[in-house]
Amino acid sequence: MSNIVREPLVKTEFGNDPWDNRNVANYLDPAPRPTRGMWDKYNISEGLIEKFKDGYWLYPNLLWHNHVTLLIAPANGGKTTIAMHVAEELASNTDLTIVYVNADVDGGDGVVYLKRAKAAGFRLILPDLSGHSAAEVYEDLCKLSKSYEDLTRHVFIIDSLKTMADMINKSSIKPVMQTFRALAGNGATILLLGHANKKPDHEGKWIYEGTNDVRDLVSEMYYLYSDQGPNGITFNVQVDKKRMVESPTPITFVLDVQGNLSRSDVEIDIKKRKREAQQELRDRDAINLIFEALDSDLSLQTEIAKYLNDNGIGKNTATKVLRRYVPQKWKSEKGPNNSWLYRL
Repeated sequence: MSNIVREPLVKTEFGNDPWDNRNVANYLDPAPRPTRGMWDKYNISEGLIEKFKDGYWLYPNLLWHNHVTLLIAPANGGKTTIAMHVAEELASNTDLTIVYVNADVDGGDGVVYLKRAKAAGFRLILPDLSGHSAAEVYEDLCKLSKSYEDLTRHVFIIDSLKTMADMINKSSIKPVMQTFRALAGNGATILLLGHANKKPDHEGKWIYEGTNDVRDLVSEMYYLYSDQGPNGITFNVQVDKKRMVESPTPITFVLDVQGNLSRSDVEIDIKKRKREAQQELRDRDAINLIFEALDSDLSLQTEIAKYLNDNGIGKNTATKVLRRYVPQKWKSEKGPNNSWLYRL
């Protein structure tokens, strides 16, 4: 059974009656439809669907295949340290093609990085040292994004994003981000390094430098926190935004005093640790007075709070500090008549 398709009759100077247009050549041929076939150019091949149907980690909890990822920290906050480690791990343990663009490095460090890249087997591009510029690299990336080349086995690391665009200028940064999205559309995986203000917000979270276009156009966005200790530097990577199905868990790295970076199995929340350290600094006077009270055999919460109040610290503050440092500094237990007892 054939389908009957209704086609509109073309209106000529004689109207749209077939008899009136009997002398018009090919009048009854189907009228052209502007929409016929116009959307075919957006068809996606089955091969492309097969490539992208199952996402997966290239580097666990940080780099998702075929996504644009942004890693943020202040200047000298460890971004390059972590990115170089990721590049070395991927180059040494996979068959991926790694292209690392570092347009934010001095000559001495650049030579060290070149040696590491050669040893690991990935391409390190240093525009300033090679007599070129980040703008030239960006133009090459633009050409590649329009080439429709299969980039599913390619990883591009850009260190840093601000070398290719004005981060607070929408007209500058938006086309750059669209280029990276286009590269990802060809199958590439992108890791961008971005900057944060040196001072975090009141919760200890980094404040990103740049327009909302950057955050809107990346797939994942992570903050990198660091803490200097006697045995080296601890880094913690925490997700701020994600699009992948899986939820990344925070990553902890340790850089020892010899300069060796390793991934730790023990998660350390540096942001939380710093926030707690700042809180303890604010509570220092109250803590010292509580120790004095406990050494004087005061144990009831009401007695300890009165002791602090007599020494210039309010009872509400005393109660909060008492509860805040159980069991790190002292122990607590239920006493008679719903009272609370504290002891060292």
